[in-house]
Amino acid sequence: MTARILTLLLALAAPSAAEETFYYVDPVQGVDIPTAGRFTQPWKSITYALSQPLDPQARINLFPGDYTVATGEVFPIELNPLTIVVGFYGCGARVIQPAGSTVPAFRWTVQPGRGGYGDLWDMTIETDHRAVEVIVGADANFSFSASGLRVSGNQAVHIALDPGANVSAYVNGSDLATTLAPVIAEVSPGSATLDTRLDLDVNRSRLTASSGSAVEGTVTGPGAALVVGGTSSVLYGCESGVDLTVSGGGTASTMIENFVFYGLASGAVSETASTLSPLPTHDLRNSIFWGNAVQQDLPGYDPARYTLTTNLFEDAALVGIGGSIAGPPDFVDAAAGDWHLLPSSPARDAGSPSPDFDASDLDGDPRMTVFGGDGITDVGADELYERYVYFTAPPGVGQVATLRVFGVAGDDFAVFVGPMTFFPGFGDGLQLHSVFFPAPLLAGVVAPSGLSEGQVPVPADGALLGIAYMAQAVYLSGGALEFSANAYKNWICE
Repeated sequence: MTARILTLLLALAAPSAAEETFYYVDPVQGVDIPTAGRFTQPWKSITYALSQPLDPQARINLFPGDYTVATGEVFPIELNPLTIVVGFYGCGARVIQPAGSTVPAFRWTVQPGRGGYGDLWDMTIETDHRAVEVIVGADANFSFSASGLRVSGNQAVHIALDPGANVSAYVNGSDLATTLAPVIAEVSPGSATLDTRLDLDVNRSRLTASSGSAVEGTVTGPGAALVVGGTSSVLYGCESGVDLTVSGGGTASTMIENFVFYGLASGAVSETASTLSPLPTHDLRNSIFWGNAVQQDLPGYDPARYTLTTNLFEDAALVGIGGSIAGPPDFVDAAAGDWHLLPSSPARDAGSPSPDFDASDLDGDPRMTVFGGDGITDVGADELYERYVYFTAPPGVGQVATLRVFGVAGDDFAVFVGPMTFFPGFGDGLQLHSVFFPAPLLAGVVAPSGLSEGQVPVPADGALLGIAYMAQAVYLSGGALEFSANAYKNWICE
């Protein structure tokens, strides 16, 4: 195939400076002085940045590098409600705590009766304690998201609500692989004037724990409520997917869509309730339950408390309930953590979206794509695309990457890998991303199964600011040129 040069220009509009003020931190080139914090002269540490008189609705952008005690960090890094801390487009910001740490890496503390919101995005956190701690005082209101986090160590997100607190929490697009439960929630009884409620959504994320469940919730006392929801996530290799303990009149429920529950020792859901509290209720839709202990996908299944809609079960006793189907689901390689569906999967086009359906899959790609002309959503965390390319894991630039290529059997394909550069725009609010693709680094013919694989050396260019790389696939089918609309989402970062 003749080599082609492709150029992609992508402009992302951010809120204006009047709504959001941008600051910058760089642990390598930065300096902690009051006049720094700009793109051209960033601060050195997140701790120093947060100690400064920031404008309301501040956004702190992190350049690539290791944020440690040696670079000026003081743990826990105390986050101010109304402040956003975000890695520089997800590329290379690592927060590393000292070994044996007994405090969290980041902490939000919301004072009683106050309100606010906060976001923590796009970074790696290595911790022997926990990555993010959220403490919400009595009668306070708080909303936060932990998005694009890659957490390893003891525990990821811990949320504690005092009486009367109301919290909306979002774990989005994150990979949480910890010793204890990645997400732990504690909901106290209601106060004299307000109920206590936590709405916890896990979206497009992967959660696993070597000891404990993926999500553990404890709800104690009258007026306390916990709702665990989300879409397009994978809970795997844990004790159970969601473990709920309710007592003293508290209530709990799940509203889950397009999950994968895989390799769980105690099934997808485990629950405990005292005589004063009802057992939790569960609404499970478009999800895959596979490889769980003794084929017991839902050991406590009770039709009075469970609503099941178009799921895929290994447990034969659940097949047929609510339009649920039998497997196997035909993952590409579940044992290696690849939850994409093969073209042969019975989960393809087998789902039924709810009215408030989140229209994106584990990779962030749109749901309800047309496959075979019907446009019905798939079951599970992945939406199968007829032509698609993705990295099996995000290696650093200058390393060898494994690419998997979906296509129609017999398609000629070529995969281009190029660097992405970032430029600050007007008021640092508009960012222009430019990608230049040289000759293809992988080419071939799609196998009869519809899936091919190859090794690609990802080029490194130290002169580029961008740090990120992404792939674009080009297909030839019957002499016609076709492009994969999704390949450009695959970034590689140092």
